[in-house]
Amino acid sequence: MENNLTIYEKNEFENLEGIIGREMKSFMAVGNALLTIRDNNLYREEFKTFEEYCRGRWGMGKTHANCLIGASAVAENLTAAAVKPTCEYQIRPLTVLDPDQQCDVWAEAVRAADGKVVTYKQVKGLVDKLVGPKFPKPPKEPEEYTDAVYFATIALSQLSRIRDKDPRRDEAINMVSDWVEKEKNREKERKMTKSLETNN
Repeated sequence: MENNLTIYEKNEFENLEGIIGREMKSFMAVGNALLTIRDNNLYREEFKTFEEYCRGRWGMGKTHANCLIGASAVAENLTAAAVKPTCEYQIRPLTVLDPDQQCDVWAEAVRAADGKVVTYKQVKGLVDKLVGPKFPKPPKEPEEYTDAVYFATIALSQLSRIRDKDPRRDEAINMVSDWVEKEKNREKERKMTKSLETNN
């Protein structure tokens, strides 16, 4: 049965759950463990989805689990920083930035804190200055304006967050490539149809 874990997977799952149980106060350890469990579907013998697993096993929602996962990746990127983040919430705003920007913004937040604890508000304010509080709305332009480039920019900013070491990176890239190929073919069909209609 495909839902059964291999002996190696069972051992890994047991080890990761042990880490979560022991290190619940360490968002980085818990986030890294949850990431491996999620990406390798190690919950599949007892739970149908990652969300069910998080709620049933740890009493946490999928959103919170994903926040821990995102923050653990940011914290890993900040390991060389003189002042380390102490909680997930503190660095949550950094998850929308690329790794270099994360380091720059964190360093600036540490300087601004001037020896005090860096707050979520400080980090969020710096991120908002860099990328804006939300994605900007496409400007109102004449009818020929399209927002294709705007949406492509958003997509690229999100895709750049995929880490090289992510075990599902190739799968994600293939999904994007397939979508692009389908859109190209759809556009060719549209042009062909339009050309036929014009000639008739």
